[in-house]
This record gives sequence, structure tokens and C-alpha cells, in this order.
Amino acid sequence: LDMSGGFLSRRHTALEIGCGVGRVLIPMANAFRNVIGIDVSPTMLRRLEGNLSRFGIENVQTSISTEPWERLHTPDLIYSYLVFQHLSWDSIAEYFSRINQCMRPETVIYAQFDTRPASPAYVVRNLVPDPLLPRTQRRGIRRIRQKRSSLIALFRDMNLSIAIESGPRSETDEFVLISNDRAPARQHNASSTL
Repeated sequence: LDMSGGFLSRRHTALEIGCGVGRVLIPMANAFRNVIGIDVSPTMLRRLEGNLSRFGIENVQTSISTEPWERLHTPDLIYSYLVFQHLSWDSIAEYFSRINQCMRPETVIYAQFDTRPASPAYVVRNLVPDPLLPRTQRRGIRRIRQKRSSLIALFRDMNLSIAIESGPRSETDEFVLISNDRAPARQHNASSTL
């Protein structure tokens, strides 16, 4: 909210991609009227629901990522932290296509990626079969570095502008994205442009 809050026209609905057990979602439930938690894991969503019950939070809905969440909600804020860095390019592109379907012109997106350049060690590690790697380095767990230029092209294809970018070419490259339909009037403090 520190980065994206100045672009929000209202705080009715937030949607988190990769909500897990609610580490970020639970505090967001205090800042929005409704929050939707999306996750690939039914186990994580069950644990989230237990945490919500324990804290008495009743303004959260959950959805498994394969359900049509993009048809059911029009959020003011869509956010994802420490999630896209573990996904393949195809999965990221699919999520952004779905995000694009549920956006209003005023919707704000916050997304974090690992955009460090690929080092020789990184390239070699990606060639090693999973069974030979430590668990934390296997596919689905390890970080996947994305080319910043590819992300910028994806954002452009989705009619999005970078309002703010923090930490370009780092493991915590954070983007606040807004629709091009409103970009000229609302864009400020951008460290990078499309």
C-alpha cells in the first residue's frame, strides 16, 4: 500500500494472487472492504480459512487459481508478492491475461519479480535435473529470473503503464502498474517508463 496507495481511487476490493496462509492478505483485510485470496494450493486455502476464523476476519473470499476468479471480481487493487518469482513465463503471461480481464480503468496492480540478469551459475543450475538438486533449488520452489524487457513488453501488450518501479534488475523488482487509459493523468514518481 505504501507504493500503490496513492493511485487507488477507492479501497473496496483487493485481490491477492498467491495468498498462501494469509501473511499479507490478513493485514489487507483491515484496509479493504473485501479481499479475495487466490492460490494454487487447496491446502494453503484451508489453512488461510483457519487463520481467518482464528482472527475473526469475515470479509475474505478464497478461490483456487483454476477457478474463473477473473470473471467474478473487479478489484481496485490486484497484488502479488514473492509469488511470480517462482512461476514460469507462461504462467505469468496467463495470470496477466486473467488480470486484464477483471480490471476496471482505475484498477492498480502491484507485482514483484526477480529481474536479476542470468548469471553463469543460474544458467547451469537450470540445466541440472531436479532430483540432483537440493529441494530449495527445484522447479516450483526456486526463483525464476525474468527478463525485465520481457515484463515491460507484457505490460505494454496488456495496456498497462509502469507508474512506479522499485529495484530494477534485482531479486525484488517491484512494479505498480496502471491502465494506459488513466496513465497520463495519474502517473508520477516513475523510475522507468514504457
